[in-house]
Amino acid sequence: MVVREECPKSTEELAEVVRREQTVICGASGPFSMPTPYLEAIRSKSTERLNRGLPDDLKLDSSEIDTSQLPAPESYVHIKMSELSSITKLSKEDLVVSVQAGMSLGRLQDELAEHDLCLPVSLQSGYPGQEDSDEFDAGTWLMDINPLEWYVNFDLPHGNESLHGSWRDWILGMTVVLADGTIAKAGSSVVKNVAGYDLHRFLIGARGTLGIVTELTLKVLPRKTLLPCPVQFSPKVRAGNGPALIDAKIGIHRVPRSEFQQAMEFYGGRALAWDSETGTIWADLNHDESSPGISGGWVVRRFCGPRNLEVADPAMVKLMRRAKEVFDPGHKLNPGAMGIF
Repeated sequence: MVVREECPKSTEELAEVVRREQTVICGASGPFSMPTPYLEAIRSKSTERLNRGLPDDLKLDSSEIDTSQLPAPESYVHIKMSELSSITKLSKEDLVVSVQAGMSLGRLQDELAEHDLCLPVSLQSGYPGQEDSDEFDAGTWLMDINPLEWYVNFDLPHGNESLHGSWRDWILGMTVVLADGTIAKAGSSVVKNVAGYDLHRFLIGARGTLGIVTELTLKVLPRKTLLPCPVQFSPKVRAGNGPALIDAKIGIHRVPRSEFQQAMEFYGGRALAWDSETGTIWADLNHDESSPGISGGWVVRRFCGPRNLEVADPAMVKLMRRAKEVFDPGHKLNPGAMGIF
């Protein structure tokens, strides 16, 4: 097997790579679809990083990272987005920022903070950035080194979602490289826009299987307008080692609000954090463990290959497969990332 890494310095360079390659693993979303031999080489390092700061009884063994069912093409290129990491435009008056998708969320938040702005994504029990708060802070793991394209591709729930919305609400537009190398722009660069289709929202949460996002236009908020995060944390998390525990053993379960209590009863003391308004539970859920069979919900786990994402709604699975056939009929981008193609 031949594995190469490419680190394009522009959208045009990335598009050229996509045009000439047969299989492309995209950025930070790649580890969920990388071929098995490559994952075998990196998973011991991942386990060591995740175990840092955990008590012995919670440490992961490298064998817990299941790579047995991932696809293994003869060759592929892994695209790193680290060179695409600049803010291209910032308007404090319009509350809009345009930024390349390789910039980390933490760095973007730091840059926005200099203008008293922010993206309201956090798991904190308190005001994001409130230095004198004595509340437990389980949000820093979300504000770390992951690039923006990771958050866009996974569209995971966060603690402020019921108050301030999600990535689908904040992303006004994007630049994306399609599977044939076409550079496409979707959405708008302004908050108030009613023209055209919201095609960019279709790509949010698609795990890089429909296109590679290279630049985003985001709606931001003044920091002073942020409200306290409503997420509740378990005593286990508040007792210490919370961020490391969540980062290592995280399973995120989104359920219909009508089924929320049933799911909470299933997890019991293993529920680490929860938000009843959005039907979201952050739980201690191993990669090989079955989740409660609740129709209409979904579960996402860490380092689980095809089981990383479980979708309970057949109609949603059908739509996802149809979208893949339209956007990427050759299955070039992140093959296997959803576990359903």
